[in-house]
Amino acid sequence: MLTRRPSAGWLEVHAENYMGGGGGVEALEKLREIYPLSVHGVGLSLGSARGLDGDHLERLRKVCERFQPDLVSEHLAWSVADGAYLNDLLPLRYDEEALAIVARNVETVQGTLKRQV
Repeated sequence: MLTRRPSAGWLEVHAENYMGGGGGVEALEKLREIYPLSVHGVGLSLGSARGLDGDHLERLRKVCERFQPDLVSEHLAWSVADGAYLNDLLPLRYDEEALAIVARNVETVQGTLKRQV
């Protein structure tokens, strides 16, 4: 993409792929100069009744601070049970309690990132 620079409205990347270091991070820094960026997460577990993983949220904050994406999004799902990450995006119940949990967690994320998700 850096060489050919294909026409694209924006790039969407998974946040978790850029929470470490390495060549991918350096390439994304260069791509960010060319294309608008959307960062999409898959690991926050917004539907978790036990709240969010603070370490994961902090890593997401650092990704957003570093790359300044135009958009930040996250799956509306849960993926943690009894402290174990399940590596899946599980569906939410459709009830008021689940809505309240998601609203609380989204509010926490937006407050930490200082932006909408």
